[in-house]
Amino acid sequence: DLSKKDVAMLGYRDGILKSKYTVDSGVNDPTKSSQFCAINDKSSDDMWTTAGCNEIKGSDLTVYNNTAIRNKQELYIFLPELRRAISLDFNEKVRNL
Repeated sequence: DLSKKDVAMLGYRDGILKSKYTVDSGVNDPTKSSQFCAINDKSSDDMWTTAGCNEIKGSDLTVYNNTAIRNKQELYIFLPELRRAISLDFNEKVRNL
């Protein structure tokens, strides 16, 4: 078994996340729809050594903030497997044919 502090990209997984994740419904603020906001009822984590890495923010990108995309703002993806958010930055507009 992997402990809370272990990170293993190819480690054994049974497909079930053992932590409780809270996701914003977007009812009060549509821009927060599907954003992760807590793990096990805590608004920050203690997995990593810096506060920035322990921030709980971002979505799983099944739903994302269209306003952020239109304004070319940073998007955050929360990866439960890593218990960490990573950012996506706008680089250039691409036209698909």
